Amino acid sequence: MREKAKYITEDLPPHYRGNPLIEALPPILRPAELDALLLNRPATNFAEIRKLPMHIRLHAMTEMDALYIPRPNLSEMESEISLLMRSGYLRRNPTLAKTNQSIYTTRERMRLQGGSFSSLPPCLICTALSGSGKTRAIRSILSLTPQVIQHVKYDRKRFAQTQIAWLSLDAPISGSPRGLMLRFFASVDKALGLEGPMSYVSQYGRVRMSIDQQIQEFAQIASTYHIGLIHIDDLQRVLDGGKKQGRLILDMLIQLTNVVKVPLVFSGTHQLVRVLAGSLEAARRCSSGGQIDFALPSSPKDPHFLLLVKALSAHQYMDEIVKFDETWAAKFFELTLGLPAVLICVFTQAQKIALRSGARSLELVHLDMAFERHCALLKPALLALRSDDPYRFQAYEDLLPAKAQLDLENARLYRAGKLVDVAKR
Repeated sequence: MREKAKYITEDLPPHYRGNPLIEALPPILRPAELDALLLNRPATNFAEIRKLPMHIRLHAMTEMDALYIPRPNLSEMESEISLLMRSGYLRRNPTLAKTNQSIYTTRERMRLQGGSFSSLPPCLICTALSGSGKTRAIRSILSLTPQVIQHVKYDRKRFAQTQIAWLSLDAPISGSPRGLMLRFFASVDKALGLEGPMSYVSQYGRVRMSIDQQIQEFAQIASTYHIGLIHIDDLQRVLDGGKKQGRLILDMLIQLTNVVKVPLVFSGTHQLVRVLAGSLEAARRCSSGGQIDFALPSSPKDPHFLLLVKALSAHQYMDEIVKFDETWAAKFFELTLGLPAVLICVFTQAQKIALRSGARSLELVHLDMAFERHCALLKPALLALRSDDPYRFQAYEDLLPAKAQLDLENARLYRAGKLVDVAKR
């Protein structure tokens, strides 16, 4: 969805002013404003819902997918993303002649792998266990900024430009560089509403076009549309493609930031740090932008966990409402360890079990039944997490915290070096 540019200079630092790409962004948020903007509860009239028959209530429960309770540290993440986007635009002011000249020479600079290194933070890393809500948090924050902004006139002069403030895409499951390029093009097509032969996927997604050509074309697109920030989710998937392909993807992304000055946000499980640790340049560029980790709650008394439980208590579809006291909080924590996705799944499935059994209210046994029936695949991993035993973690490397991931990567590199030494003797 495109929005017409509205230029805001109030409360902007002086060095941000005079740049239409920055002035067209929404006002910089105060930390206290964020929670209200991100909080999302299903707009359900439960008094009416509870009058419906069981089979209809089951369908009404699909609204639970929309429930989102922001984490306490999201203000830090929103601030860092806001800083990245605006700092990335500082050196790409389209009212300056040198910026317009750089747009027209993007392909050539990418081909020559040129471009001066920027001292600005190029990247932010967000790591967390799967199901912690990192992807939803980042995309919810990005959604506060219009994705596509249409400029017509700036400072009383014609300024016909299309600005893509952000892109968000998933890393390819295969860890393929070509797959990543296709997702780049597809994300631009989706933002601009391009389909058919005019889409960038159709024009540049051809197999016969080399990876180098594709990255050059995407760099040109990023320059032309003034892409402000690119978020790549589940970047740890590059490990699936092997070390060589993973390194190629990192080199492509580093080259993009060097030449086009597009800041990056990487998110993924803790295995992501092993991906970046394998490249000194990638580690240097990414660490300068900081890392945010979504830690699990340490106990059922964790404030954010209790907020989630309180929110769930207000979304009971049963005939009779149960008060979620400390016993309920302890049971939820025991089963889910506070992982939001697992918590909502267990709560929703427990209500379905209760409704189908004819129960009038939710009971603790329904939570146990929901977990055993619908979270069987998660049970071994959750048991390993509960044990806090590093030996049990070895079967689930994505459960390991960031430091342990780095230790594993260092050990792997050390073993590889020793093997090379032995082979030389």
